[in-house]
Amino acid sequence: MITTGAKLWYAIALLAFVAAGVYFVATSGEEYGAIVLAFAGVAAAVLGTTATVVRDGDVAAPAEGATVTEVPHPHALPALWPALSAVGVALTVIGFAAGNAFLYAGLALLGVVLVEWMVQAWAERASSDPGANQGLRNRIMFPLEIPALAVIGFAVVVLAFSRVLLALPQTGSSVVAILIAALVLSIAAILANRPQLSSSLISGIVVLGVIALLGGGIIGAVAGEREFHHYGDDHADVESDADVVISASSATGFDQEVVTLDADTDVTIVFENHDDETVQHNVHIQGLDDAVTEIIPGGNAATVLINAPPGEHTFICDVHPTTMQGTLVAQEPAADDPHGTP
Repeated sequence: MITTGAKLWYAIALLAFVAAGVYFVATSGEEYGAIVLAFAGVAAAVLGTTATVVRDGDVAAPAEGATVTEVPHPHALPALWPALSAVGVALTVIGFAAGNAFLYAGLALLGVVLVEWMVQAWAERASSDPGANQGLRNRIMFPLEIPALAVIGFAVVVLAFSRVLLALPQTGSSVVAILIAALVLSIAAILANRPQLSSSLISGIVVLGVIALLGGGIIGAVAGEREFHHYGDDHADVESDADVVISASSATGFDQEVVTLDADTDVTIVFENHDDETVQHNVHIQGLDDAVTEIIPGGNAATVLINAPPGEHTFICDVHPTTMQGTLVAQEPAADDPHGTP
């Protein structure tokens, strides 16, 4: 026999399936929303089947003539499930309207709330002993809740920490990472050497750390990530038009000590700075008018068009003129090759 609770879930499942079909037809075959509604129908059907199996958590009636002892139920704090359900619905609606990750977060939260709420309602009616009911509920849910909470907590910490580091400048993020690591190590050492500290103090330290990390993560997410220079993406078109490429880094100076090109010919030189964004370089071909690129930070490229007379010309970095030098050899092109290829 189908129980009252199961009938409710089956009705929700039927409505979800009908809504999925109507949505699919009304949107001329848009699958995204139809799939979401169909999955909601499947989830409701599963919950209805579960409610049927457990008989809505009804406690068996005592045998006729048996003595029933009333056990007073302590006043329990109200469950958080209604409030969390409202949050899940709000996230789902926002995500469905905006087409972003809030949809999946809302659906996941609603699924967790439904399972938790159903198990709690069943456990509270399993017997007349509230302590036994709570123990029954914990035996069922703790093996699922503890690993899930650990994974979620770890993910939240990593995400918040990453938002903070990505919002800061490169040097600042390195300093903050080192300071936080030192702070965590110092607190761990203090706690290890002072075991008499009260649990409330330790809990307060942990809570303050979590609040600070979450607050910093939210601020970092709002501020956005710092600008990253992706050389391969930003300068692919520039490279394709280059006749000569000169690259440099602080570790090697100019990667090419000698560069050969055609004399008395317009040549496009692309200069690549392979250092990080805090180190600036350029290339300056001495003795030639306007044969100098702008000074650029690492991860960028600059171009210059030159026309060099035959001979050897020294090129330097104006920022590091004594440590970064090279030689440009301008030679007459072969008569049968306009590009001067031997």
